[in-house]
Amino acid sequence: KLSGSLFYKLISNWIQWVPNSVGSYKPINLQQVYSRGSETSWQLAYSKNKFKVQLKCITSYVLSTVNKTKLDGGETLNKQLIYTPRYTINSSLTLRYKTLAISYFHNYTGYRFAASDNSVWLKPYHYSTLRATYSYQFQKIEVELFGNINNVLNKQIEILDNRPIALRYFEIGVQLNYKQT
Repeated sequence: KLSGSLFYKLISNWIQWVPNSVGSYKPINLQQVYSRGSETSWQLAYSKNKFKVQLKCITSYVLSTVNKTKLDGGETLNKQLIYTPRYTINSSLTLRYKTLAISYFHNYTGYRFAASDNSVWLKPYHYSTLRATYSYQFQKIEVELFGNINNVLNKQIEILDNRPIALRYFEIGVQLNYKQT
């Protein structure tokens, strides 16, 4: 499967939370934001008997800029919104046999500006997760046992300026899904 889309949005009264001098965030009205870009989705799957392999990839390019503002100075005009990456790629590879699945998820997030005038930015990062799941159907309830290894590459990542996320960590759980026909 292959699909794609283009978008164009002109948004009035866009409220954005921006950092202030003491490190907390405050809302500001950017008046008008012009957002445009493209998204693609790629999927390739192969199955034989009870074995299935699936590869997915979603890409996006987003340019979201301040079109009109009442803020003093005008340094935000025609600048990319803070913490809005221009490029992102989300991909996964899943191997499934009967009700057991192993998946690898890999995400790339490009440069993000941390200042409204685009003078400060955060480095792009790669983030990956390894997940194993086992599913069991009990009447209308599907029970899924899972285990994750998050931030597999054990990278120091800042999604917000000076706010790093956890290094490699583990997660286990049970998910219950009710399926009604």
